[in-house]
Amino acid sequence: MDFALPPDVEDTRIRIARFVDERLIPIESEPAAYDAHENIRPALLDDLRAQAKAQGLWALQVPRDCGGQGLPVVGMAACYEAMNESIFGPAVFNSAAPDDGNMMLLAKIGTPAQKERWLRPIVEGRVRSSFAMTEPHPGSGSDPAMMLTTAEKRGDRWVVHGRKWFITGADAAQHFILIAKTGDDPRKGYNDFMDRIAKFNNGERLPTSFGITGYSVVEAFALAATRAGTTDSDKVLAEMNKFKNENLVVGPTTYTPDLHINLMRPQAVMGIKDGKGYFVDLIQLPEPPPLELIFKKN
Repeated sequence: MDFALPPDVEDTRIRIARFVDERLIPIESEPAAYDAHENIRPALLDDLRAQAKAQGLWALQVPRDCGGQGLPVVGMAACYEAMNESIFGPAVFNSAAPDDGNMMLLAKIGTPAQKERWLRPIVEGRVRSSFAMTEPHPGSGSDPAMMLTTAEKRGDRWVVHGRKWFITGADAAQHFILIAKTGDDPRKGYNDFMDRIAKFNNGERLPTSFGITGYSVVEAFALAATRAGTTDSDKVLAEMNKFKNENLVVGPTTYTPDLHINLMRPQAVMGIKDGKGYFVDLIQLPEPPPLELIFKKN
């Protein structure tokens, strides 16, 4: 079986790898490259995005008629691997979640009018987007069958009832894809309901942001399995135990034989009052705390 990439895809992959090596990796160690949330500083991101766009390394996953490069899935996989050598890569090439998945969804199912209004501004990098699915208990988390938010058609408008939270990137987003239930028929059908909402919550800015590390768990396992040369659990675990400030997409990651939960990145401290969660503080530990501090014994 021939696993060689088509020449045009291989050329794109090589140019992305060169861009990452020459322009992104060197600035990862510069504190001035980061904002308060340890993401790339907006002004720097804008400059690097302009360079990537000028080189045709922009929105690889989006069809050409929508403003992207129209790469096939295999080409996307190869190029995404190259850009993810740097923590800044996905954002610079306009391939970072949630914009990444939102653009692909809109390109696949959107009407021409919807694509022009909602998709093109994201592709061009003029706005950011978010995917609003998670709800407070007992609503939907990762399981859409638990969805409580509803969207009801009234004339030529939709009326939405529900509450969403933990919306990744919501504080910077202008376009949102809202997941809502449009009926209670036995088929459990759900619509991807799109609407533009303000960047404010009841007139106030969203109080804080959270880093969701689920992807990094998969990334860590894949890296350990590659180094182990097998998916045997004991051998993969042995490789993960060697992680010391491993450069994963969410930042330097360290595991120990006793603790496979990384507690050395900034952690959000949350409080609960009257049944509602609220942000308290952001802390960062220099090393994993003793297990007895994490798992209290009776």
